[in-house]
Amino acid sequence: MRKSIFFIAPFAASLAYGQQSAPAAPPANRLPDISVIGNMYGYASDYKTDTARNQFAVHEIELALQGYVYPQIKADAIIAAEKEGGGYHTGVDEAKLTFERLADGLSAQAGKVRVNFGKINSLHPHSLPTVDRPAALTAFFGEEGLVGQGAALNYTLPLPFFLQAEAGAWKNDAPESALQDATVNDINGNPVTVKTGTPDESSVFGFSDGIFTGRLRSSFAPSAKSELEFGASAAKGRGPFSSLHTDNATVWGGDLAFRLWPGAHSRLTFQSEYFYLARELPNEKLHRRGFYSYLSWRFDKEWEIGSRFDYAESPYEQNTIERAISGAATYSFNELFTARVQYKYRNIEGNPINECWFQLIFGIGPHTHSMS
Repeated sequence: MRKSIFFIAPFAASLAYGQQSAPAAPPANRLPDISVIGNMYGYASDYKTDTARNQFAVHEIELALQGYVYPQIKADAIIAAEKEGGGYHTGVDEAKLTFERLADGLSAQAGKVRVNFGKINSLHPHSLPTVDRPAALTAFFGEEGLVGQGAALNYTLPLPFFLQAEAGAWKNDAPESALQDATVNDINGNPVTVKTGTPDESSVFGFSDGIFTGRLRSSFAPSAKSELEFGASAAKGRGPFSSLHTDNATVWGGDLAFRLWPGAHSRLTFQSEYFYLARELPNEKLHRRGFYSYLSWRFDKEWEIGSRFDYAESPYEQNTIERAISGAATYSFNELFTARVQYKYRNIEGNPINECWFQLIFGIGPHTHSMS
């Protein structure tokens, strides 16, 4: 029954759209928007066992193909080459259809998507306000965040104030680092290679198999030059070792954002998210928490400075706590080219780590994600 949801949802969205008035399809020769985005950075660290320190490299190249395949139906295909060890791994970052209007206030997405959980998860790495993601997000969802294949419905409620609700059903594989190759015999006695769990199950955490998500979001303007936004999110599914034993997980989230525009080219931003993880293992139930708070000040068209505080408890049976504070300065030459420096102090169970980052981001084409 669960598996059928992943196939029924996109079909229902297509059927509902087809029942609307059907304007003519766009011309067959219409070319998509094509963009290339590069994210390069390096960092120095006094953590001597970190093999990635003291290196500067292109960490991601993203190719984005985007366009409308039908009025109010948009297609996005984003292919990324990411640095892994001494080479690059190429894969599909996102590939989705967006149904912008199924009915009044109702829209949908189907495909492989960076799931809409909180404020940061759905952002691509080059769109983040800092070089790295908050520690709580990577602890509970993995280095890439929460990504799934499936569908979501989004509805803006007909109320006197803005309130938007979303529900999604997704399928995801266990994180690669949670698995290793093992050779077993099939029913005919022939050796085959399968994936199995590593001996150290605390090496990685992330959702796998079926995932159900929900989000509520609202915002209003306290004044003509300010905006207050708040939301709540939830994700329920299985942990990376559910194929080996009981591993059920639920993550709840709450987020708050405030923006103030005192001038034409200035902006003050405060943003915070709280995460709560409940994980059920065979002999134990884990309860873990994490949050981050980010404050930034953009004082002209080019310069923005910001600071972020992180707190994250690990999702494993042996709990460790990470605290970190970061300071970043970003210079936007234009909407196509950005440079950033960042200092980060981390403390993991009393062990201090200092990191200094330098990042360059370039974009060619419309999918450039200006920092404005």
